[in-house]
Amino acid sequence: MASELRRWLRLLEDASSAERFVRDTEATVKNALSSFGHVQISFHILNPTSVELEEIYTRPQKSGLGSKAMQMICDLASDRSITLIVRLPTDFDRQSMDDDAPSERQLLKWYSKFGFVKKSGGSSNTRMERQPISTS
Repeated sequence: MASELRRWLRLLEDASSAERFVRDTEATVKNALSSFGHVQISFHILNPTSVELEEIYTRPQKSGLGSKAMQMICDLASDRSITLIVRLPTDFDRQSMDDDAPSERQLLKWYSKFGFVKKSGGSSNTRMERQPISTS
């Protein structure tokens, strides 16, 4: 009984860590980069140690702001031992995007710069994952 309770308490603690990561990262990135432009990010907690980055949007685009935001997100995820997941837009999703939206090949290359690795899918459902990087 006591070991079961400890297990549940550990799960609650882990979930709180993922929730804190999301809350703190959204605030930290927006505050740190607000003087450079608009940054919008959103996450979805998948489990106690994995978070999906659902959106990263910046204005102005092609200014390096998205890369700065992504580096901050990755650093904070590593500090908190959080695995990051991204799902690239499907062909259907891409139809509703701006003409200047990056291609799947461009997105694969961009996310790879930050340590993301392609895990599954073809052009219709590509998933990439980034494991926390130990800084010690």
